[in-house]
This record gives sequence, C-alpha cells and structure tokens, in this order.
Amino acid sequence: MIGARTTANVTLATAIAKIDFEATNAELDRLDAEREKLNAKIAEAESEAQRLAAEIRDWAGPDAEELADRILAGETAAEVASTAPSREALTEARQAMLSTISALQDRASRVSRERDDVAHSQRLSIAEAASDYLEELRAAQVEAAERILTADAAIRALHHVTGCYLDGDRPSRLAIEGLVAGDGLLGYRTKATVPADVVAALKPLESKAKGLRASVPAEVVVY
Repeated sequence: MIGARTTANVTLATAIAKIDFEATNAELDRLDAEREKLNAKIAEAESEAQRLAAEIRDWAGPDAEELADRILAGETAAEVASTAPSREALTEARQAMLSTISALQDRASRVSRERDDVAHSQRLSIAEAASDYLEELRAAQVEAAERILTADAAIRALHHVTGCYLDGDRPSRLAIEGLVAGDGLLGYRTKATVPADVVAALKPLESKAKGLRASVPAEVVVY
C-alpha cells in the first residue's frame, strides 16, 4: 500500500540515506558565491557604463581650471595635454566597459550552466536511489487501473442489459479512455471481461425479465 511502511519504503529511505550530498552541496555553494560575485561586478560595470554615457552626452570640453591647477602643481604642459580627458577617450572607456560587461555575463552564464549540471547530478542520484520504489509505485498504479477497468466492465454490463443510464457511468467511461488508449497505463485495449460474479448475478434475469434489452455479456467494449 502506498504510504504504508513496506519493504520498498524502507529500501527507499535507506537508499536515500546513503547518498552523500556533502561534495555536491559544497560545489553548489561555491558556484552560488561565484555567480553572486559576478552579478555584483556586472551591476557595478553597468553603473559605470551609464555614468560614462551621461558624461559623453553632457560633454562640454575639459575643465580648464583643473588643467591649470595640474600645471601649477608641477606637471608639464605636455603631460597635462597628453592625459587631458576628451570625448574620444570617454567613448573608448565606455566601449571597453561594455565589452567587460559582456565578458562578465559570459562567465556568469558558464557558472549557471555548471551549477545546473551539478544540481541535475544531485537530483539524478535521488531518482536512481528511488528506482526500486518507483517500480512498486508503477505496479500499484497498474493494479489499481485493473480494478477500475473491472468495475467499469460491471457498469457497462448493467447498462447493456437495462439500457438505462447508471449513476457514474460517464465519469467511469472517461477514466477508462485514459487507461486503455494506446499510451494509457494499461496499454491499448478495446474490450474488458465482465466479472464472473456479476455475470452470475445477472444471468437469471434472461429467463425472468422479458423486458431486458439484451442478454448478459461476458465481455464489453471499453474503447
């Protein structure tokens, strides 16, 4: 029974308990920290690129007073001239910053992919540990589906001999369609056997009730 303490449940718990997550958790922590650092640096670089864009937009030439102060402080005129800010220099600096952002984003994407791989390997180890339990679950599903199909066959048999709508008939039919279609849980089936006790219970009606619509079927069409 699903949810009860069965051998498969115990096996599942034991198998999962044996998985060592220490290494993969440590690797995920490292990658998370690396991705967080990269994202912070990307944000910092984007802010600088925006600042440079604003400075280029508002550019009105170098600050003459600042250049004069540098000369008076001891720099030669040639030194000041060669290092004076310009629109071209600002544009180059912004382009370099945009290239840096792109490189950082590529690194962040690689880290994210690496993290996805590690996380997937961790989840896969859990799925593999649960394989025996999954087999029990699938077997339980098929068993339950067979019981539903048997019950539906009984409902259809009653409908067949009476011609009357029976409460639950349509929901049952919809459920069965999902079970016996080509890719259904029970595989492709077109007929189902009516339970022997149902046939035995209805069979006497063939001689007792002259108003029956049809004889009692041993099997019914389900799809």
